[in-house]
Amino acid sequence: MICPDSICNISANTTSAYTYMKKALWLQLPSYGSKEPQEDLAHELTQYRSVARRTPQRAQQESLYHTRVKEWLRLPENRWCRVYLLLLGRRVQASQCHHYQGRRGALLLYEAFWIPVSWEGHRWIDEHRQRAQGLGLLCALGKYNSPVHGS
Repeated sequence: MICPDSICNISANTTSAYTYMKKALWLQLPSYGSKEPQEDLAHELTQYRSVARRTPQRAQQESLYHTRVKEWLRLPENRWCRVYLLLLGRRVQASQCHHYQGRRGALLLYEAFWIPVSWEGHRWIDEHRQRAQGLGLLCALGKYNSPVHGS
């Protein structure tokens, strides 16, 4: 079998097609296998760290939120998925808390805007936002994640 010229460098004096093959592309690149010290690499990698996703205060709020949601879902009035009740008149166990007006800041712990939903109901709200607004499951456009006043 003979290698195409683009893959192999064959000298005119040799009879073997595999006398010399080019190196793989990643071995030809100048940056591959560089001899940079570990400290330089570590410094470079620390520049790529992302900003913390949440502050310690927000993490504490979220911890409190998860505890409160579990208790809230045990209450009789929050036992059934509101989406199933409104659309089909069926009782399906609620397993999640939907936020009518968002979760930003104090809205995370504002129970007046919590709606009990199942996983499927939550997904339906996300996929049918206009109908969800009509059923009172989402606030009006432009008010989502806006602060609550007078509470």
